[in-house]
Amino acid sequence: MTYLVMLLITCVQGGVNTTLSAFLKQFDLSLNQIGYFAALLGTMRLLSRIPTDAIYAPSRGKRILFLVLPLMAATQIGYASSKGPFLVLLSTVFVGATQGISSTVLMALTIDLKPENRSSDVIMGWFAAAIAAGFVIGNFGTGFLADQIGFRATFLVLSLIPLLAMVSLTLLSVPESEEKPHLGENWRRLVRKLRHLPTHWRRWVHNVHVLDFGVLAAALIGFQLSFVGHVISAFFPLLALGAGLNLTEVGLLMSTASLSSFCIRPVAFLLFRISGYITISVVGVLFSSLAIMLFPGSSFAVLFGLFVVIGLVRGANRVAGSTIVAEKGSTRGMAVGIFNAGLDLGALSAPAVAGWLASWVGVFDMFRLLPILLTGFFLLALAFIERMPQTGDEAVAEKRTVT
Repeated sequence: MTYLVMLLITCVQGGVNTTLSAFLKQFDLSLNQIGYFAALLGTMRLLSRIPTDAIYAPSRGKRILFLVLPLMAATQIGYASSKGPFLVLLSTVFVGATQGISSTVLMALTIDLKPENRSSDVIMGWFAAAIAAGFVIGNFGTGFLADQIGFRATFLVLSLIPLLAMVSLTLLSVPESEEKPHLGENWRRLVRKLRHLPTHWRRWVHNVHVLDFGVLAAALIGFQLSFVGHVISAFFPLLALGAGLNLTEVGLLMSTASLSSFCIRPVAFLLFRISGYITISVVGVLFSSLAIMLFPGSSFAVLFGLFVVIGLVRGANRVAGSTIVAEKGSTRGMAVGIFNAGLDLGALSAPAVAGWLASWVGVFDMFRLLPILLTGFFLLALAFIERMPQTGDEAVAEKRTVT
């Protein structure tokens, strides 16, 4: 049942990705302001995970969701009721936070409720499939609805989806814990986490200097694929609408990327038998950058092929980064944190950077120029970390194998 709830929540996220920038355009916001709105979504998703981690317990998961999902529905009503950018800003803050909280709780519940006779990789594979299906349905369905009934009515339809997820939650059986969690203790744990953030940050910065090539390369891969994805979700709708496409076609293209990304993941290991993870990732970066540069002026048929390429690269690079992290052994915990940090930094910076650049050169030229800058940054950063001192024989051996 957590799979279905996650699918429904991801439908809302995909719907917001497809429509938000086009919806904001009617309020005469500048391109860099639209970028800040899109960056705010990622920021709130990230910030909301810290308190969620502190207060979560299996016996409390459903109650958290029953509080958060009505608020998620209210954010869509807020969009539909907006007469100016302030209410849109408020709704964006809360939709990002509710997405971060609900997805964190659902992933934790899925793990905690795993049957003993099912392996973790199968469980998480289905969870990832639910997320992919949610994006496919949400991107295309919301674009189609926006063309047929307008933005405001579409947001009202989206507001029903979290309520439907609540109905599904009533069918989810969560065993009561013998030891009841105390909210006061969880609150004190959250305060301790926030108080020690500066110490953890200094320790993290120090440890970066002793990390091996593979982990830093994985973080760089995560940054690049997240950056590209969030630039597309924030500004491709504006590019497409300016070129004469409608939101139905925009949603279909974005769904195509999600679907091809999902399809390549189970067979990506075949690519890595041909060459190393880093080599495949660099080739993927070059292909995705070229695809994005071809967006301006391309027909729908060409765009469809380009989005297939982008989805395949996204899926293969995500597997490459995750595999490097999974092979870290005793340092896997920190490697996961570094990889996720790359993903988060890409999500937070991409809309703001793209919006700033688009405000200077326009959306069309931004899609031509930004891939060149991003590829140059990726290759320079990769060359830099390759020349960093390695920590022992294992790191040097790994550097040889992944390249």
